[in-house]
Amino acid sequence: MAKILIAGNNVMTLINFRKDLIQYWVKSGHEVVAVAPVPEEKDNLKGMAHENGFTDALHKLGASFIPWKASRCGFNPASELLSIFRMIKILRAEHPDIVFSYNLKPNTYVSVSANFLRPKPAIFSLITGLGYAFRGKCFKQKFFSFCLSSLLQIALLNNKKVFFQNKDDRDLFIRKRIIFSPEKTVVVNGTGVNLEEFEFQGPTVNPITFTMISRMVWQKGVKEFIEAAKIIKQKYPNIKFLLVGPLSNNPDAISEKELSLMLQDSSVEYIGPSNNVKEFLYNSSVFVLPSYYGEGIPRTILEAMAVGLPIITTNNVGCKETVIEGENGFLIEPQDVPSLANSIEQLIHNQELLLSMGQKSRQLAREFFDVNDVNKSITTIITRKIKEFEYPKKSTKSGETAKERI
Repeated sequence: MAKILIAGNNVMTLINFRKDLIQYWVKSGHEVVAVAPVPEEKDNLKGMAHENGFTDALHKLGASFIPWKASRCGFNPASELLSIFRMIKILRAEHPDIVFSYNLKPNTYVSVSANFLRPKPAIFSLITGLGYAFRGKCFKQKFFSFCLSSLLQIALLNNKKVFFQNKDDRDLFIRKRIIFSPEKTVVVNGTGVNLEEFEFQGPTVNPITFTMISRMVWQKGVKEFIEAAKIIKQKYPNIKFLLVGPLSNNPDAISEKELSLMLQDSSVEYIGPSNNVKEFLYNSSVFVLPSYYGEGIPRTILEAMAVGLPIITTNNVGCKETVIEGENGFLIEPQDVPSLANSIEQLIHNQELLLSMGQKSRQLAREFFDVNDVNKSITTIITRKIKEFEYPKKSTKSGETAKERI
């Protein structure tokens, strides 16, 4: 069995978003080493105020944990080079058979660092969405996009496979020549959702509640959700709107003051961050995410689908993959507040449609987004590629090498 090192840009994403994948690898007999930066104490995360809390949480999943000192955002050349050197040191100490990274910065730094090992491990990357990275309009943002594209092009050159969560991101990487060979790419259905953990319940209808769960980032559509709620509350004062999620350090983040101003006279209840989103999903009628962010496939939408909620989201990269228009929800154009309000109103008036859409959401989650299927797909590919990497000359019955067959 293989020793797999998995690296991300935040230890909380390892625990919250990759736990099923880590457990799948452990149950398959692989040794798993998790690597990520630890949040600063000022972030005040409940129950995990120090490194030992994260180590214990990952040990429960069956993995060991190594903290990696690296910034999640920002770009200071000296600091970033130091982050790469630290990753090289970790990799040399662990010497894994497989290196698997996700998020753009780890994809770049971990892939580059892994090339310094001898023998070189099999390297894989998962692109979980492009965020604001390739959406720059001003010169500074465009320059950043150019630099990131160039770094990714070098970093991903020796990857065995690069996984994407939607076809649009894959096509963009090929079009921009970040990846030269389409055969190196694989599209998977997002992170997947644990259908046993997020059990089907269906929409709550008393009171009818529209819920948005997201970091407080402009491009996630927070402003649009609040504005649509104001329109609806004028006509239907008994309808409930919930906004759940933390403030962010993203360059496109909404400040606490800006959020407070938007929430004034909106009748939207802001919950703040939560470690138990199921509580809010089980007490919701419809899940709303009017995002125009560079999504992979939003995990919050998949969780809402699993519990059986209709979905209102945008005809945007990563979001549109989750909705069949009119069957399990509605797709609106990004930043179109009247259309968002209209979609909300349709579901207020039609309780039968509300329930049937919720059932369809669960069906789609089961057919396409089951976390077990996603993890099996990823694991099959990476373990096949490491066998090819170790035994490249072994022939099949047809006379083809394993590399040619794959």
